[in-house]
Amino acid sequence: MSAITCNNIANSSGITDETISFPKTWCLTQLIKGVLSTCYFGTRSYTHSRCANCGFNNKTVKLIKHGTKLSRITLPKTNNLPTYLFLKKQRFLCKGCKTTFIASTSMVKRNCFITKCIIQTLAAEGQFITSEKDIAFRQSVSTTTVNRALHQWSPQFKPNYQRLPLHLSMDEFKSVKSADSQMSFICTDAKKYEIIDILPSRRLHHRSFSFVPISNTLP
Repeated sequence: MSAITCNNIANSSGITDETISFPKTWCLTQLIKGVLSTCYFGTRSYTHSRCANCGFNNKTVKLIKHGTKLSRITLPKTNNLPTYLFLKKQRFLCKGCKTTFIASTSMVKRNCFITKCIIQTLAAEGQFITSEKDIAFRQSVSTTTVNRALHQWSPQFKPNYQRLPLHLSMDEFKSVKSADSQMSFICTDAKKYEIIDILPSRRLHHRSFSFVPISNTLP
């Protein structure tokens, strides 16, 4: 297959790894877990210069190709269908340490089968009022994956509890069934209309933040 054809396939499918080659039949529609899905097929094979286990280069220790391993990588949906890439990744055998390792791809993190693009999409959808179950259904992933992706970015949005706002508003409200108490606690910045924190209970022993004394924060 020509390089131009491979480039067109990569652009249409969102496969950004230029080292992946495609066979003559590179796309089919199949049932995956009982759901009609779009399936791409590719192979990633190259000459590795260094052993991933012992670190010796190919000039010192011989590295030979040792078969392939098939991985199913989840891609963003196409035509509103779940989309997967069935990728044959080259396995290498190191003659020095007698171990094998598999060619990696920049599309996914190590030991992961969901593309980085989907992880970023999950984090972007987390800013809207929706459930993790709905996000998982739209992206054809599990709710555990959504929860892990959202918590991965959560430290960047952690509020600063070291200062009190000039106008602090507090109230109690009926929250979710999983809350420890019938009424939950919420405090907000009354001037900026920003939520500072939400506690599962209005009782005193449920505290998740520690403010400095008010005398040190107010002008």
